[in-house]
Amino acid sequence: MNVSSYQELLIALAMNAPVIIVTNDIVIEGQITINYAVAIQGIERTTLLQHSTAYSGYVFNITANGQLLLQDLIVDGGSTIGLEDGSSLINSTGTLNTNNVTLQNSSSTFRGGALMVGGASAVNVINNSIISNCSAVGIGGAIYVGGTNKRVVITNSTISGSFSGSNGGAIYTNQTATLSCTAVTFIENEATTNGGVLFANINTATTITNCQCMMNVASNGGAIFANASTTPEIVDTVFTENIARANGGAVYLNNDSNSLLSRNTFERNEAVNGAGLFVNNAATMNLDNTSFTNNVSATNAGAIFLNTNTESIITSCTTRANIAVNNGGAVYLNNGAIVQLQNSMIDLNTAGNEAGGIFVNSLANVTVSNSEVNRNEAAIGGAVSINTNGSMIITNSRIIDNNASVRAGAINNFGALTLINRVDFGAIGSNEAPIAPGIFNAGTMNVEDLTTDINGVYIVDVENVIRIINPLFAGSVFQLDTTEYVFPDPERSPIVVAVPTPQYPVLTQSDANAFLKPVTGFEDWEVQLLNNQVVLVFNPSPLQYTITYIGVLGNNNPNPTSYRPEDLPIVLRNPGPVEGYEFIGWFDELGNQVTIIPQGTVGDIVLYARYRETGGASGDGQMITNQVRVRCCSCDAPAKE
Repeated sequence: MNVSSYQELLIALAMNAPVIIVTNDIVIEGQITINYAVAIQGIERTTLLQHSTAYSGYVFNITANGQLLLQDLIVDGGSTIGLEDGSSLINSTGTLNTNNVTLQNSSSTFRGGALMVGGASAVNVINNSIISNCSAVGIGGAIYVGGTNKRVVITNSTISGSFSGSNGGAIYTNQTATLSCTAVTFIENEATTNGGVLFANINTATTITNCQCMMNVASNGGAIFANASTTPEIVDTVFTENIARANGGAVYLNNDSNSLLSRNTFERNEAVNGAGLFVNNAATMNLDNTSFTNNVSATNAGAIFLNTNTESIITSCTTRANIAVNNGGAVYLNNGAIVQLQNSMIDLNTAGNEAGGIFVNSLANVTVSNSEVNRNEAAIGGAVSINTNGSMIITNSRIIDNNASVRAGAINNFGALTLINRVDFGAIGSNEAPIAPGIFNAGTMNVEDLTTDINGVYIVDVENVIRIINPLFAGSVFQLDTTEYVFPDPERSPIVVAVPTPQYPVLTQSDANAFLKPVTGFEDWEVQLLNNQVVLVFNPSPLQYTITYIGVLGNNNPNPTSYRPEDLPIVLRNPGPVEGYEFIGWFDELGNQVTIIPQGTVGDIVLYARYRETGGASGDGQMITNQVRVRCCSCDAPAKE
């Protein structure tokens, strides 16, 4: 049935017409109630239903029995402030479907600037549609979804320019509602408080797939804020240039929420803490195959902030070129957070203060496995910084090419650090800092299996010596740095650098072999296994002098070429016989014959061999003086009878 005016539209609905075609633009002068199944469509995509400025109620009110399909229409609210607790465009306690529809320029004094969905179980579908420039003084700038088991599905659509004076710049879901968004673009939406795109409240379920969230703004959760007991799933979605004035530049996961994030991209988002993602207060998160790039935090966590008592598993993720002005260029763990980070890359991130890669604060605990933390920068802890009572376990991972401008090129540890299996810190110079280019250990450091840290381990005090918790494999290397503790005192006291532990109570020589003494200042020291500890011991090399023999004929000289004071006296022996010559003896440079090097002799010695010709041809280069034949060379001493 065709209609061309508001009155004709009301008549068609009164007749329960199943299909109504709007043939030209209509001004809606009052509420249109839908209480049966009807399709209302425009004759072309630009057909306009204009909310009258003289009327402040809904355009469509869909009752529990109503089923409305809107197609090829523009529904314009003219920025009219609608009913309190209602939408100035559509209120649905039944079923709504839109296709190729624009809802625009609509405001509500409380919630749902364009659409309010409530009531009992039903499905509302928005497909291939646009919602723009809608607002609510309270919650849900564009859409509010509440009611028991209410479900809204949004596909292939765009929601832009929406504003909430409280939570949910575009969408607010409440009670036990379910929201599913697929291939939706959310752009330039804003909430004064939380969730520039979405605020998912208690006990709601959210699935966001293949969506774009760009340039949205809120105080917390620039794009998405998931509250207590929610179950958000975010997959194949891109978050770009979202801003949180406080925490969670793109996403904020709160109070006991249980979320899954997979194959997402976080790029160029900003926040005070957690420029990409902020996980808070006992929330649980599984994060995989997601990248965080060029996000910027004004304080902590350029990419991911994991806060109080949260539990997270992060798998196959990349954080690259993120910046935190203070701590945690990529990741910041705080106050009881527990994290498993596996098969991931943390690369080229920067922190102005501590931890270019990962900052572990008090009572937080992280296990890093099969991962790489490379090319990160900070003032302290180029790759990692562990605060007092924080804990980190690293297994089968690489930490290379990190830089700290003050200290700890790789790891700054004031908590508990455990290195297990194969942990590689790269070649000499791969991690750099003026003090402790490798590990600065002012806490507890446990090691086992195979670890190579040629960059150096800086042991602050005796309480910070390395604890060996299982055997060290061949090839393990711990290059010791010179410190105030590892320093040769005037008494040259032994210095303990590693000790056994209850789980590994007896050390072996192969454990001690893993430790290298400091490069400078320990020339007369060596690493020993002493009293079941790895110890630096002063053990100067004994004095040793050379004995040089000149003029020896033949190749057989049985005398030693060096001596130590304890070797004296040395009785000199004749060299082997040479045909045609008789050996006379050994002489010093003054021509005195020497038969014994006596006790008390010190210094290098030069001895000259003298021969007498007994027959046969004289050797080339020989001369005879008083029947004593000496080898003719510039270093020969003068012959003396």
